[in-house]
Amino acid sequence: LDLEVLWANPKRHTLSEMADAAGKLKDVVSRRTLQRDVLQMTPQAIARDETDRAGELFDTELGTMLGESEGAGAGQ
Repeated sequence: LDLEVLWANPKRHTLSEMADAAGKLKDVVSRRTLQRDVLQMTPQAIARDETDRAGELFDTELGTMLGESEGAGAGQ
């Protein structure tokens, strides 16, 4: 049985308000701080997001590499 205690801030902010704050602070604090303190993400949600971002980066890099190799072969 896996239990997680979630503490919620009694103040409610809209997603738009949180996104606006995150955009304004992105060059001031770390991504993890934004996720935790501004977007109010749980540690588990942050870990999932980091995994997702790594996968997206890998897919993008792989696509770029494959695109370059296809382009090089087409010119020959």
